[in-house]
Amino acid sequence: MKSPSLSQLRAAVLPFVTRSLRGNRLRRYTLLSMMLAGLTVIIGAWITLSPGGFERELRQEFGMEESRYERERQEFTIFADEQEDFEEYLRARAELATPGWNPYGYRADELANRANEARALVHSAVLSPAPLERRALAAHAQAALAKHDALHPAGLPNNHWDSWSFDWYNDRDVALLQTIVDAELRPHVVRYESPFGLRDALRFTGVLAGIGLTMLTLVFGPLLVGTQMAQEAHENTLMPLTGTGLRARDLVLGLFAGPMTVIAIVALPQAALLLLAATFTGSLTPALAVLPVVAAASFFLSMLTMLVGLAIGRRRTPGVIGIALLAALGGLAMIGLGLGFSIRGSSAGVLALLPDAAAIHLVRASLVPPEPLWTYATAVKADTAIALGAFGVGLLGLLGARALERQLSGVPGVSLSRLEAFCAAAISIVMVSRAFPVAEREWNIEEAFYINLGLLTIPLLVTLMMRVPVGDIPARMRKIPLWSIVGELFSYVALFGLVTLLSLRGTQHLDDLFHPIALMYLCYTLVLAALLVIRVTAVPASIAGRLWIGFCGVFTCMTFVHAAEWADRGSRMDLEDVFALFHVSPVLGLAQLGLTVVVPILLVRAIRPPEAPSKPEAAAA
Repeated sequence: MKSPSLSQLRAAVLPFVTRSLRGNRLRRYTLLSMMLAGLTVIIGAWITLSPGGFERELRQEFGMEESRYERERQEFTIFADEQEDFEEYLRARAELATPGWNPYGYRADELANRANEARALVHSAVLSPAPLERRALAAHAQAALAKHDALHPAGLPNNHWDSWSFDWYNDRDVALLQTIVDAELRPHVVRYESPFGLRDALRFTGVLAGIGLTMLTLVFGPLLVGTQMAQEAHENTLMPLTGTGLRARDLVLGLFAGPMTVIAIVALPQAALLLLAATFTGSLTPALAVLPVVAAASFFLSMLTMLVGLAIGRRRTPGVIGIALLAALGGLAMIGLGLGFSIRGSSAGVLALLPDAAAIHLVRASLVPPEPLWTYATAVKADTAIALGAFGVGLLGLLGARALERQLSGVPGVSLSRLEAFCAAAISIVMVSRAFPVAEREWNIEEAFYINLGLLTIPLLVTLMMRVPVGDIPARMRKIPLWSIVGELFSYVALFGLVTLLSLRGTQHLDDLFHPIALMYLCYTLVLAALLVIRVTAVPASIAGRLWIGFCGVFTCMTFVHAAEWADRGSRMDLEDVFALFHVSPVLGLAQLGLTVVVPILLVRAIRPPEAPSKPEAAAA
């Protein structure tokens, strides 16, 4: 099929964009974007420059400011939040220089405790042999200690610092000792203020803008697109659109571009703030990389939500679908927000699967040093995972658009061809294998294999759904290539197994992975999963039917657990463990055995019900 030209794309998109911006909506959305950008700047400046405790905690959570405890210890300082506390600390510090001082009050006790801590450190330093280049500091420390002990021969109260491990070759210890000696063992008292200036305020504003850009493009954009598709399907307005001369591809592009234009208008100032902050206060390259990552992920998530809205919109109201989509997209965004700011080298591959985390990680790498991926190798691993993930979700988005185009065309048939579905499965397999490499867990390859296979369950089954013929033909008259579809699921899992074997350096740990009982349970699980997918996609279900489908889903999960257990501990298990529920009760064991036989038969009968006899045959009977 020929690719559409730019003029054709413009002609397809323009009516939907015009509908989204009709009247004075463009002015409203522009004003909203400016207000949101202004709010981002105000919040960024407030959090960065304010001395409040809440703002300080936020700065520490974002990795911008060292913890207050570490700063007080390393700078030999006590920070006071209120003016009254500051003055009380100053009085106590002045009294500390008088002989025989006895602290009274909470602030004085805290000051005495810090002085005792300092004395323990200086005493340890004096008792330790100092290197030649630091003997002058050791002499000053000994003099300061003697002066302090002369003022307080009996020591200060509440001394819990009997010893201190001091290292003359540790630069931090030496710097702390120098600070204590210069202060004559009396802690500095400082009224707490934010340690940041306007440059840091711009930097943190960029961080907030990056978070806002990610939320707009990966949560609200797909949510708006999917909800509009659900509304079109619920109100049955897609049929009139197909009669306007627009092709199915034009409808897909238009229904995507209309809502996303609104999101683009609101998100554009956020992107500008991010790039501006990265240019002047950080690194521009990671900030630029955020844009293609969120663009590819937004396109993929939008296609996914459009498929969900089209499939469920005829039976459920757009509000219900919107709430469900918001919960799913918002949950992923919250997980991505947490991982993006706290990712470590051992889990850097996860960025291939979570575009939200990838975008937030790039924002952090651009504006919030130091980079948490300690080594160059792990940083390259993270960058490779991000690039692979963006490319993969972009391709999956194109395949989703292709499936959506076929569904909107109204022609009965499959949503994806066999080759397209295999490509979608291969992309998912590569992304999961990159996120959780089995080769890095060679001590338990069986467990790693089944964990990755469990992660692949949803994308592979969704891909298989696209291979089930759908349309306006009644379910009983529809011809479903049942075993061909089951075989395709087996081919996906076989490809995953091949990728896993190729990634391993050897096969010394694979004995249990290919255990006959484990393979038997795995094949049985794949058959059940494929039959369930076909049953859900092709055959309408009553309330009782949905309950039965849910029960079959739980039973399928149980058989998958059996396969994983036999793969993990098969060499230490006996034949009597094939049906595990016999260990609980003979009745439950017989029930498991019976369900193992009955469930696939009933699923096949639901998909292919027995044909009713023709009238002559019935008369003869």
